[in-house]
Amino acid sequence: MPLIGAQPSETGLGLGVQRRRRAGRIGRRTGGQVFTLALILPAVLYFLIWVFLPGGYGLYLSMTDASLISSPQFVGLQNYQQLLHSDEWWQTLWRTFEYAAEVVVPTLLISLVMARLVTRCRRGRAVLMTIYFLPYVVPGVVAALVFELIFQRYGLVNSALHLSLAWLTNPSIAMYAISIATIWSMIGYYVIILMAGYQQIPGELIEAAAIDGARMLQLIRYVELPALRPTLLFCTISSTAAVMTNFGTPYVMTDGGPSNATLTLPLLIYNEAFKYSSAGLGEAMAMVLLLISLLLALFQVRVLFKGR
Repeated sequence: MPLIGAQPSETGLGLGVQRRRRAGRIGRRTGGQVFTLALILPAVLYFLIWVFLPGGYGLYLSMTDASLISSPQFVGLQNYQQLLHSDEWWQTLWRTFEYAAEVVVPTLLISLVMARLVTRCRRGRAVLMTIYFLPYVVPGVVAALVFELIFQRYGLVNSALHLSLAWLTNPSIAMYAISIATIWSMIGYYVIILMAGYQQIPGELIEAAAIDGARMLQLIRYVELPALRPTLLFCTISSTAAVMTNFGTPYVMTDGGPSNATLTLPLLIYNEAFKYSSAGLGEAMAMVLLLISLLLALFQVRVLFKGR
């Protein structure tokens, strides 16, 4: 029997209650962890099956002489050494950087201006957002086919501007035609993203800047752009990655021509792997492209968040 005056916690009954409470807390914590794991498990399985496993297998293939007609044999870093001594690789890499610069910079600048204008519209905002977003939902192949017709010698561009340029057969201007088509298809998406970023800027900051007499350029530089840094970071990284890996538009419009003037890394990888049956070398190019994309993303993070 319990001693007279003993506290409930010192009795067997009190200890049992404490154990049950502790077991209940542990059970709830364990149940919450299991529920969280169940929520993220599909995403983990998706990335494991469709991203990490193919990526690991691609890394293995990049160290083999794999082709479409024979079993792969391990060759180590021979494919990467071949890239280092390939003039075509370096020329294509530089051309891909040019293509990315010609697309990413105008896309973000135009999207930023359009998002700022639409955000300040009080009427017709939904209609404008729909109009701007429509090009993004058009399939890339369809858009490329339309722009291929537009940039023909007797197409819409030359007719409207009273020109006679061979946009897609002139090596000096063919890349500009592809860049314009790519910009058109990307702008709508980034307008919506930047509009969401603008809506996250506290109205008090804008009002305080206006009271202090800030002009439009000062407001953009010292208030809006710093507040939009996370959104701009996402837009910059995603647009750069999208352009660096864009295969459809150059393939449909010019197939890398004329004279390889529009040959980018995705097209070169495709040619090596499927046209020339050098899957090992193509995988090595893909791995280098992946590494370059990661390094560019890190560089963009450091530039946009410098000093923070």
